[in-house]
Amino acid sequence: MFDRPAARIVVALLGGFALLCVGFFLGKGSGPVPVRNAPPSRSPGATVRPEPLRNAPAPSESAAHGNPHEGHEEHHHFPPEIPRNEASGSDSVRPSGLENLRDLAGLLLGLRTAVAEGDPTLMTQYQQAILQFTRGDEGKALEVIEAFRKEESSSVLDILASAIASDPSFASNPRIQEAFLAIAEKGDENAARRQSAFYFLGQAHQVPPGLQDRIAAFARAESDPALQSGAIQALAQFARTDEARTVTVNTQLTDLARGCTEPMIRANAISAIQSRACDEAALATVAEFLRADRDGEVRRAAAEVLGGAPVQNRFVALAELEKAWRAEPEADVKRAILISIVRAGRADAAASLERLPPDPALARDVQDYLQILNAGETDTARIFEEKARREAQR
Repeated sequence: MFDRPAARIVVALLGGFALLCVGFFLGKGSGPVPVRNAPPSRSPGATVRPEPLRNAPAPSESAAHGNPHEGHEEHHHFPPEIPRNEASGSDSVRPSGLENLRDLAGLLLGLRTAVAEGDPTLMTQYQQAILQFTRGDEGKALEVIEAFRKEESSSVLDILASAIASDPSFASNPRIQEAFLAIAEKGDENAARRQSAFYFLGQAHQVPPGLQDRIAAFARAESDPALQSGAIQALAQFARTDEARTVTVNTQLTDLARGCTEPMIRANAISAIQSRACDEAALATVAEFLRADRDGEVRRAAAEVLGGAPVQNRFVALAELEKAWRAEPEADVKRAILISIVRAGRADAAASLERLPPDPALARDVQDYLQILNAGETDTARIFEEKARREAQR
């Protein structure tokens, strides 16, 4: 049963439930640590976004327009499909309990069996048991990493990486970081192993000197788009958790996008830019992709970043979005530009909307936003809620 797409949902729910339970149990307040959700073949055919789109409209706005991302598969970091019968033969025996709590070999056997059978409850129990096995013990964590180096199951790899990452003392431990970085950087024949290693690295609570630069260098040099996306996600996580790193991460992401020929990676890199840290120069750099990139997904990602511009730079963002509207040939990208004008401008968006050359396909949307803004509404959430209400009434 676990070779079907529905399995992803089961395991994603499992991961969140497990780590919530563990956070409560350990008293550390850990929330869900999501892991990979890539296509079974791990092919680069669709954009693998490093995070849920920060700059996308509220759900009500997506509903009002018809989701502007519809038709483009988005992947967040949840487990992939679990192959059928990963444990087989004499090893495929359901453990009767967790009596092997101190025995890593027994824990791994139980976890593989739970994965093979698609048993969410048992997977949760074994994930918690592995967390207890490693708790605060660097030696045991390194022992789990040794097992990680030999593991073939992508789902087991994700669970092991997320289990270690959930302990802040491990996520910031230089020896453990180096062990995972060695796996990620080296040409391991198992791409899933390297992706899970990048997932761990992105959870670092303290980033030692050089780690960020090494991951950025890897992203520029790597030829596998899935692994490049894993490195991009790690960089984005550094910026989300450490405000001081956002400017350098943004620069690394734009440099990566400039030097990359693969549209998916350019879109991933631009999507990962933290809008809140974009000054006028950074916004102008993002606008270059909106104006000139040949791929619609990249242009749309750039529009979304401009939509999240800091309030003090909103007029720079609005000017760039207006220019892009005039030249944009694709309806979906143009819709993203419209939404971003509303998001970036708020009270000042009305003047921008009035200057836009008419587009018959979006004329009603522009008129709705103008009416809402001219009525005095400036809160973007309420603007989009009102837009959705109007659409529902039509």
